[in-house]
Amino acid sequence: MGNRLPHGLGGRGHWLNIVGLQVGAIQRKRWVDGGSTGLLLKHLFRQLASSGQDAYSGSIVWRIVAVALVAVLTGTISSQSKPDWQAQREACITALSSFAVDPSVAKPPQLPEDLEGLSIEYVSSGCYGNCPAFTLRVEKNKAAWDGHAFVRKKGKAEKQLSDRQFADIVRAWLDAKMYAMRDDYCEPTCPDGTSTIITDVQDTSVTLKAPSYSKKVLECFTTLDGKPQTPKAPEQYFQLSRQLVQLAKSNHWL
Repeated sequence: MGNRLPHGLGGRGHWLNIVGLQVGAIQRKRWVDGGSTGLLLKHLFRQLASSGQDAYSGSIVWRIVAVALVAVLTGTISSQSKPDWQAQREACITALSSFAVDPSVAKPPQLPEDLEGLSIEYVSSGCYGNCPAFTLRVEKNKAAWDGHAFVRKKGKAEKQLSDRQFADIVRAWLDAKMYAMRDDYCEPTCPDGTSTIITDVQDTSVTLKAPSYSKKVLECFTTLDGKPQTPKAPEQYFQLSRQLVQLAKSNHWL
């Protein structure tokens, strides 16, 4: 996600903790997108998250803004009963835990036969904890690594890939029907127009780039008391991500 905090700052929601507020108290609140309250919150969250390390030097301002956010969130959800809210939210999560397009009819993109100019990038963000934070990019002839936190290899590294290895990864991306998945499973917009904000969780993404095509899938699946708090990407996403993680482990980067 473009507004994710810089690596090492703790991922989603970390800026709330540094101003002395417990993220858990507000991290799973619902707000209505389409009204002025929802738009204000969306703007504030994105502005704060993009500020990165500057948050440490503006603690008083952050305290004021964070308290205002709590007040607005409380007022937003108070008009709806808890059972109704939970039922609607669970229905939304269930509806969005799927492909965006029926994979049986979705057409795969036309990729260059020689795979020139094509890359697949896997990004794992940090979180308020010990989540590995790194970027792994594979392309023809090489795998490039950039480790940030809670990894075996910090910093940059490269490893040669054979044509067969890279072709197998591209085939796995196609077999997973990644092109038919939703772009964002983290900040979904429900069928009724509402949205959900989730903070302090790790997110991962897989991005394929080709000369005439690009596709990114972002996910941050999390549960609370055994119940999903965000839509879950199809299992094929996680199968591909495990394959990429295994590549990093085989090179002793992760």
